[in-house]
Amino acid sequence: MMKLKTVALFCISIALIQFAPSTALATNKLRVITYNTWGLPRPFLIGAGRFKKIAATIPKFFADIIGFQETFTKYADVLQKVPGYPYKAFGSGKIKGKKILTSGLLLLSKYPIVETEYMVYSKCSGFDCFAAKGVLWAKVAVPGVGEVNVFTTHTNAGSNKKVKSFQLVEAQNFIQKHLEGRSTLFLGDFNLQPGSEDYNYVHYAMDFADSLDLYLTDHPEYSQDPDVIYSYILAKHFFKRRLDYVWLKDIGSKSMHPVNYKVIFNNKNGKRLSDHLGVMVDLEFN
Repeated sequence: MMKLKTVALFCISIALIQFAPSTALATNKLRVITYNTWGLPRPFLIGAGRFKKIAATIPKFFADIIGFQETFTKYADVLQKVPGYPYKAFGSGKIKGKKILTSGLLLLSKYPIVETEYMVYSKCSGFDCFAAKGVLWAKVAVPGVGEVNVFTTHTNAGSNKKVKSFQLVEAQNFIQKHLEGRSTLFLGDFNLQPGSEDYNYVHYAMDFADSLDLYLTDHPEYSQDPDVIYSYILAKHFFKRRLDYVWLKDIGSKSMHPVNYKVIFNNKNGKRLSDHLGVMVDLEFN
């Protein structure tokens, strides 16, 4: 009887290991999420109760690192207390006499954030000028991988191409001084679309690889799937855009490769709780 119990427990243990969420410590993988939470200040805020739902839902995706954008409202403060993420990095707060809103950027990590810094964009246009938008950097010590750079941003919305292009140049300069030979992620709401001049600047001039492009190379069957490729969908799929990205730069001792890519909070993978959808990427380090 004892032997049967031992065998049963062993089988259960194997099953739990097989279906447990992947972690960097166990599998040399890293799961990251980027999510624009639509956290505009009043009177533009819609659905203040959404943020408690986001905070309750997002741990179920078992990400290692989460980058939030547009957390301007005080109701989004609940995202700072998501269970399981003891390490946090914040973008700029309000700047007296210059910016009446914060950067809206927040990074959560399961693993130690060793160092962090924030840069505010010097140029803006339209309503974005009320916010201290810029780039947030965190150096994260990932078990089994080593130190990894994580940058997140929310570039200027609207049609002013000169401002957005200037912001990307500033982002490039900021990123360059923090690289130091580490694997680097650059994620967030870039307000740009594939094939655009700004997209090509990030891809070629800044030398970042698009994690979705890499994933679709291995999985071309998803290349036309709106539940994979679009992160901003309005009017029942009539208006579809890809604005949110996870960019990769391989300069560390290990190379990164996306082994899974999903759009979340799209009513299929989590209830929709923002005007944007979330992007979740599983990275494998080799």
